[in-house]
Amino acid sequence: KVLVVQSRGESIPLPDDSVDKILCNHVLEHSLDDAAILKEIRRILRVRGRVVIGIPLAYSTPIGLIIRVRRFFLPKARLLRLEQASPGYLVPDLVGVEAHIRFYSVAALVELLEKNGFRSVKIIGIGFGLTEEIRQLVRRKPFLFAISNLLGSLFPTFGDGLLVLAEKGTE
Repeated sequence: KVLVVQSRGESIPLPDDSVDKILCNHVLEHSLDDAAILKEIRRILRVRGRVVIGIPLAYSTPIGLIIRVRRFFLPKARLLRLEQASPGYLVPDLVGVEAHIRFYSVAALVELLEKNGFRSVKIIGIGFGLTEEIRQLVRRKPFLFAISNLLGSLFPTFGDGLLVLAEKGTE
């Protein structure tokens, strides 16, 4: 049975321990309080319930290389918003200005999950900077799709985004 609930992430109108699986896709990077959302998800999940969390990965390996090259060649240039932020922390200057008010690294997301009573089961990098046309081609070709999934599992920091499967721990 699938139940779609539309609500504020910090206050989901479901009873405690009532859900087996949750999808939280591209929500945390927009939130003023990502920990509150995870606490609420944890509250409604049953023990060993699972959540799939999708986020854009701002601190990816390719972005890190671009920032290093940029700093080398343009040391006095205006800083990127990403360079002003700490992974996982709210950037107050972006509230009401940009859609993404947080930027995550793999480590920052895993730490946030663990602090809120989850354990990571699987982390997959997705995207790899591919254009939409190439992504569609990859999805239609089982062999390419399998390779893409393998690369995402082996090298999550090379993706544009992350899919994290996390499990609610026991009390």
